[in-house]
Amino acid sequence: LQSLEVSNGDELNPLERNEVGHTETTLSPQSSLVGKSVKELNFRRRYGLQILAIWRRGKAVTEYLWKTKLEFGDALLLSGPRERIEELTVDPDFIVLNRTVGGMVGVQSKLKAIIASCIMLTVVLLVLFGVLPIAVAAIAGVVVMVATRCLSMDEAYRSIEWQSVFLIACMIPLGTAMQQSGAAQWIAEGVAAMARPFGAWGIIIGLYLVTALATTIVPTTALVLIMAPIAIDAAGRYGVPPQMIIMAVAMAASASFTSPISHPANVLVMGPGGYRFIDYVKMGIFLALIVMITVLPMIWLLDW
Repeated sequence: LQSLEVSNGDELNPLERNEVGHTETTLSPQSSLVGKSVKELNFRRRYGLQILAIWRRGKAVTEYLWKTKLEFGDALLLSGPRERIEELTVDPDFIVLNRTVGGMVGVQSKLKAIIASCIMLTVVLLVLFGVLPIAVAAIAGVVVMVATRCLSMDEAYRSIEWQSVFLIACMIPLGTAMQQSGAAQWIAEGVAAMARPFGAWGIIIGLYLVTALATTIVPTTALVLIMAPIAIDAAGRYGVPPQMIIMAVAMAASASFTSPISHPANVLVMGPGGYRFIDYVKMGIFLALIVMITVLPMIWLLDW
């Protein structure tokens, strides 16, 4: 065929020549593309880029993209030549969120990767051996990353999950208010009073449940401080070993799956995973019940 040419094997493909990249974009407030499908726009020929996926309302749309009509708030994952990606930065219809160039990692990138790994390891070791608090060590690590040019200020700013930041900023005062106003203690004592007719096991299960539910809004450390005196008092009234009830409360507080603020790890995966608050509630309740069914019989079998 005349349209085909045989390669001698010495030429690099577009990926190896760093000619192809990926970008995340969203529609600008003045975009003229809203309400039009990918097919109507003839997107690939018009922009020279391929739409790989559309992120909409917390879900990735990857099928039937050609007939999908674009909406405000859509995030588009695009792939194509680098020069066409650069053109989007000045296109009034798009706001470029992130750009990733495909291709082989150069020597400079490898050096930066080694430096970044060493900085990360140093931060972990400083926290592990108690040299610095985790907040101070983490901030120091970020500063060193920027100073060594492993990370630019723009990249550092874009990587902040502002949704998680504002969620924590709103939820922590709520938990503090419940703790300082006595609302959390009042609820716990009320649950203990309701469980008294069911005996010692009723108290244990009741305190376990209220502790597990309270992890949704009250930080774990503060919650244990609130629940511990109530658990010890209930143990004295019913002649139950205090270690048994305290262990139940501690395990319930540790099984913190029902909220993003229940545990730092929950917050870390919220942004990258695209999770919503309700996702933690749906899955967290199921996991908390599994832990409860597993832990309480084991606590009972231990020789206190």
